[in-house]
Amino acid sequence: MEREFDRSGPDAQEGPGDVTAPLCGAGGEGTVRAAVVEVARSSGIEAREADGSASPEPGETLVDLGLPPRDWPAGAELVLRETERAARLARATPATVRVVRVSVLAADSARATIWPRAQLGAETAYRETHDDLVILRCGVLLGPCGIAAAFRRGIEAARVVPLPAIRDAKLEPILLDDFARYCVQAAVLPGPLDEVYDLGCGEILTGELLVRGLADSLGFRRWFVPTPKLLVPAVAAVLATDSLPRAAVAHTLETLASGLLPRRMNAWSHFDVQPSGLRESLAQATGMVLPVRKKGEGRFAAWRKPVKKGILWRKSR
Repeated sequence: MEREFDRSGPDAQEGPGDVTAPLCGAGGEGTVRAAVVEVARSSGIEAREADGSASPEPGETLVDLGLPPRDWPAGAELVLRETERAARLARATPATVRVVRVSVLAADSARATIWPRAQLGAETAYRETHDDLVILRCGVLLGPCGIAAAFRRGIEAARVVPLPAIRDAKLEPILLDDFARYCVQAAVLPGPLDEVYDLGCGEILTGELLVRGLADSLGFRRWFVPTPKLLVPAVAAVLATDSLPRAAVAHTLETLASGLLPRRMNAWSHFDVQPSGLRESLAQATGMVLPVRKKGEGRFAAWRKPVKKGILWRKSR
């Protein structure tokens, strides 16, 4: 499933240009924070990394990536922790400084799970203190980070890979490098911007296709077992990594089960960023090569439905 967007229009703006305001990347997963700082420096912008509780120096633009996943508590306590941290950073940041807050898609959904509710609380904390606020909402980051790295670890470590309620979930991921470019441009573009932007690559796939393709690209034959949402805590223990511990994996899986799709298309015209397509994003992030499209066939026409083995098991290819 593909969507076409108009990348030009009356609201289109130029890139960072000569703006050289220092940038402070705070919180979030270390790999993501490093990517944002690296893109800023490669654009000639002074930038530095700060840990989860550090506030920006005078004159710096704040890019807040949120509470580091290693500090995520289990259960609804995440909402309180994330909101309190954001409120503390908001009070420590001058009201005249632009703040870029990274959030998750569907944070304002009526059916939001704990992780989106926590992000909405953080957004609200910044809204109360800063007028020049830009909120970037995204879903799955494709790269050596987050849930994509967790699934890769699970595929490499075991012959049986569970699909905890995400088998049919519709996802629109974005390449980590493209996400970092959005963060930097949101921080340095002059003039007023919209308050909320939804980010994605413009193409959609299911959770099952994402995980199966990752296994195939790595050269592994794995058994995939659809599991109910009730088993998310157990699966989280298997997929946990050093940077994404069990509680963070559980929160992420519960959110992915409902699907994560952008609703706003303003990012395509307001930023000088052309996100890589799904095929390119998967190839760059994981080495995955999707089936070649043929005239009159769908994008996944070459993909064959796995052969059923027994009652529960499904074998890749």
